[in-house]
Amino acid sequence: MRRPARRAQSLMALALIAPAAVAGCTSGGSSDTAALVADYATVDDQYRQIQTGLSLPKGVSYPAHMPDSGGRYVTGAGTVTAQNYWFCAWLWTYLGEIPAARGQSRQAVQQLLKYPRMDAYTNGLDAKGRGSVDAAIQAAGQGTTPNVRTFARTSCGGPFYGQAHGAASVQTD
Repeated sequence: MRRPARRAQSLMALALIAPAAVAGCTSGGSSDTAALVADYATVDDQYRQIQTGLSLPKGVSYPAHMPDSGGRYVTGAGTVTAQNYWFCAWLWTYLGEIPAARGQSRQAVQQLLKYPRMDAYTNGLDAKGRGSVDAAIQAAGQGTTPNVRTFARTSCGGPFYGQAHGAASVQTD
């Protein structure tokens, strides 16, 4: 089965697209197939449960549910989705684009440094994706705003992740 291409800059979309594609790749008589695949209710529950440990910046809240792509998901997709949403919110905070969180750039950099220890990074990205994230986090630490802005625009848009901008400035690419 053909695997979806992974563009380094579109890592956030992978949390929603890749689970269904990977689930399709686990067909056959494998005894571990059930462990690799979960239904929407399971991953949505994961998504909602992990939020308690992932504090968002002022002015941002998690959407009530993760998007339902209508397929089966890799176990852990809910965790990855919530962590990616968290990461996007802190990227936008660093950039000063969340009105209620302006002036929290230093705090945002400290929060962004946590992402490489999360499942979304360690299990959800390939080497190229991790390299792109690393470069964005490094740019934030160095105060190189244009590089962070480019990364955030390509990775944190759309109707779901765009909500990480906060209520006043939802991006709907």
